[in-house]
Amino acid sequence: MSCVRKSLVLAVLVAAACGREGWAKILNVPSAQFPSSQAAIDFASSGDEIHIGAGSFREALTISGKELRVVGTLGSSLTLLSPPTGTAINISNVPGNGVTIVGITISGATAGGIRVTGSVLRVESTILSACVDPSAGGGIWLDDSQL
Repeated sequence: MSCVRKSLVLAVLVAAACGREGWAKILNVPSAQFPSSQAAIDFASSGDEIHIGAGSFREALTISGKELRVVGTLGSSLTLLSPPTGTAINISNVPGNGVTIVGITISGATAGGIRVTGSVLRVESTILSACVDPSAGGGIWLDDSQL
């Protein structure tokens, strides 16, 4: 087999072994391309990671149908998500590997911190504080979902 052909076969085998995760993008927030976390989520494909830098972010996030990792790059003590009103993070229709939230403080949600419907959720090194929901508690609300 020629050297070029061997290289092509090797590249195909490596790509197949890595699967989708081998091609995941890291989307940084805030940045010129992604001034908000929701802008990065909207742009992302399943398997991508949203890296949120230090700061206070006044926004509510919606993740639907995409397996994502949302990571506070400097940890929960330096990354704060506080929605203007309502639920801080709404997740729906994300089975399989689901959504992973890492290193974020979620605070001040008036309709629950994280609301999950028909999805898998993983939470690591994350703080939920002062989140309320008069109808369903305040931290994490699951409907036909796994934690």
